[in-house]
Amino acid sequence: HMARLPEICSACDVDAIRIKAVSRGLYATGEPIAENAVKALEEADIPSLPDNPYLEHVSKTIDDEVVKACDLIVGLSDSHVLSLLSLYPMHASKITGMPHSISDPFGGDLDTYRECLAEIKRGIETLFFSEETP
Repeated sequence: HMARLPEICSACDVDAIRIKAVSRGLYATGEPIAENAVKALEEADIPSLPDNPYLEHVSKTIDDEVVKACDLIVGLSDSHVLSLLSLYPMHASKITGMPHSISDPFGGDLDTYRECLAEIKRGIETLFFSEETP
């Protein structure tokens, strides 16, 4: 889920793109970030920063306030996009999905989280930085 704010995305190498990404789930239960997710991010040299303190992350459910505040809402899978469109039809113009569905790594080993991060990075590159944007 993306919202334009005056910070630079800590996961981006492009200083000209000023975005802030927030994470929300459809059925989040307040769980902290998975240990293997932290390891995969650290291995990829993506630090936990004050404007993106992923070490402090707890899952949160998407709500009307977040939907209204965001310029773009990106579902990670086709089923997420369909659920978002069903829940927020009045905001359909700002709901999209990743170019390819991202598999849910929940409960997986470190390799599963590494692959998920690679899928997300490829999706972001295609969605925002590629001439091949769908």
